[in-house]
Amino acid sequence: MVKLKFPDYKIEHHLREKTINAVTDTLEKIAFIEIIPSKLMSPYDESLERLKAEILINAPFSGKLRLVLSRTLAKQLVLNTYPTEKIELREGRFIFEDTNQINIPDDILDDVLGEIVNIVAGKLMRGLIPEDQSYEIGLPEIGADTYLKYTGASLCIEFFAEGHPFWLVLFGDGFINSPLINPNQ
Repeated sequence: MVKLKFPDYKIEHHLREKTINAVTDTLEKIAFIEIIPSKLMSPYDESLERLKAEILINAPFSGKLRLVLSRTLAKQLVLNTYPTEKIELREGRFIFEDTNQINIPDDILDDVLGEIVNIVAGKLMRGLIPEDQSYEIGLPEIGADTYLKYTGASLCIEFFAEGHPFWLVLFGDGFINSPLINPNQ
């Protein structure tokens, strides 16, 4: 991924701060998991089975927000946010290390990840644009993540939850060129 070319440090700092706040606030409140932003970026591990949940920003500018996480962490988020009677649990309880042995239907996984990325996108947009400005986002799309060689503007922030890395990536020039994004707000 290409690092965004920011006109100045204030815009980069503002965008990072608002993104970190949207992710940590959402996941800590709905999944009851401590989220730790990372200052470094882990190397890409092709052996890790990752999922992506992404959503388009349609207005007031164009962009895309993508949440990338391991299937193990995705299952943990489901188990922390979804009624457990709808999920097959071993011995009626869940232990994080046994995540791969729990059968969580794909539609439930998709629903939870879609809702999370939708909430993060909404919080991010409300944090970035003026209160009197409206925004429009698309429908979440969930699927397997693959390494993406993207040549446009993007910003990737790594986080950790329960010892597992995950990433939130912003794609598109709208995040840096929109006159609505004011780093002084």
